Amino acid sequence: MLGVTYNPSERLSLGVNLGLHSYVSQGGTGYLPDSNQTTRTFFATWKFSPAWSLTASTESDDMVFTDPGQGPVSNQIYTATVNYQPEKSRWGAALTLDKQSGSSPTYINLATGKPS
Repeated sequence: MLGVTYNPSERLSLGVNLGLHSYVSQGGTGYLPDSNQTTRTFFATWKFSPAWSLTASTESDDMVFTDPGQGPVSNQIYTATVNYQPEKSRWGAALTLDKQSGSSPTYINLATGKPS
C-alpha cells in the first residue's frame, strides 16, 4: 500500500492510498482462485477541537480473477469516524460507522484430484 497525505492547515488533512495485490493460490480444493486486487482510498480528517476530530473516507476495492470465465468482485465502502483523545493522553476513543455495497460472483469448483 502506498499513501500520500497533505495538510493544508493545522486542522485539515487530506489523503489517498493505493494498494495492489496479486494472489496465486498454488493449491487445489478450498483455495481461492488466482486474482489481482486494487484498492483506492480517499480520506479527509477535520480536527474541530484539540480533543475531537472527524474522519470521512471512501474506498473502492476491486478484485479481478485471472482464471477465464470468473467475474470480478467490486466493493465500495464509505466510512465516518468521530475520534476523541484528550490532550497529552495516550488513550482515546473512536466511533466508526461504515456502509459497504458491492458485488460478488458465485464460484463453485469441483476437485478432480485427491488431497495429498
